Amino acid sequence: MYLLEIGAAVAGTIYLNRAKYPVPYSKLFVGYLWLVVLVEIIGYYPTFNFFTHFSYMPFVEGTVFERNFWLYNSYNIVKFAIYFIFFIAQLRSKSSIQVFKLVLAGFVITAILNLIFTDVFYTRSSTYTYITGSLTLMILIFVYYMELLRSDRILFFYKSLPFYISVGLLLWNVTITPLFIYNKYFTSASPEFVSLHSTILRVSNFFLYGIYITAFIICSSKSKSNLLPSNPSVKV
Repeated sequence: MYLLEIGAAVAGTIYLNRAKYPVPYSKLFVGYLWLVVLVEIIGYYPTFNFFTHFSYMPFVEGTVFERNFWLYNSYNIVKFAIYFIFFIAQLRSKSSIQVFKLVLAGFVITAILNLIFTDVFYTRSSTYTYITGSLTLMILIFVYYMELLRSDRILFFYKSLPFYISVGLLLWNVTITPLFIYNKYFTSASPEFVSLHSTILRVSNFFLYGIYITAFIICSSKSKSNLLPSNPSVKV
């Protein structure tokens, strides 16, 4: 998985260097992929501590930072916010753009408040962030598809970076979101669910980052056929 995540970030960087007409906010998206790599490296510390018996990080043993929930709960808000910004930038309808800007602001505020006023921040993954973020993102992607079908961009969809990213994200969220609905069973008391959760997440991530890499390769051509910029003037 780490190699795939690094591969996606590298492929995205190559795309930015080679594409003559990169899509709006593609730099933000590629920056996000490098953020994924950084978060995964930092997030490995509980496993590292487990195998080293806290020899190198004794100061976190027995504290709320012994697990990495705080890191991924923060990261997940940033992740969905970046996805929202990226796909909002692909829209052309001014009314849709304004609506999803408000939705974006509402999601970030409520997700932060959920972490502040509940005990999930240090103890478990935030179900609210995942379910709300996933459902909202899927709606945004469907709106993007509707605009795509009604415009001349549909003629070049097979060379469209946002299209490939949307397919990967849509299938990933459809697969993963149900797991977080039953997130309360992700404990040592339910080893079967933990095993199922890990397997599905691993396979889904392989699929997602595999699509990202494929998309960057396909769309890295220097020709103008890369993509007709959707709405480069949109400000998020």
